Amino acid sequence: MDSCNPVNLPVNPNTKLFKAQDGDDLAEVSRYQQIIGSLVYLVISTRPDLAYTISALSQFSSKPSTQHMDILKQVLRYLKGTRNLTLTCKKLYDMILSGYSD
Repeated sequence: MDSCNPVNLPVNPNTKLFKAQDGDDLAEVSRYQQIIGSLVYLVISTRPDLAYTISALSQFSSKPSTQHMDILKQVLRYLKGTRNLTLTCKKLYDMILSGYSD
């Protein structure tokens, strides 16, 4: 994936995900689960833009098809193309930023 071409969207909006059927080609389950786990960590820590996509793909972790793996690879290509995007907060006035948590 080091030399892959980046894409602008993590998944095509018209893509429909279905459970793998008996005749479908299956992806390697452990590899799929490892990638999903890494992406869940990214979603929690720094990439909330991938939350819906990763949530949808993680539903197929027990029996992923090659279609699911292809979409997962597209997400990785999206990450490569957007790794320089950042959230910034400009200081316009004398404001104090505070946060609360349970």
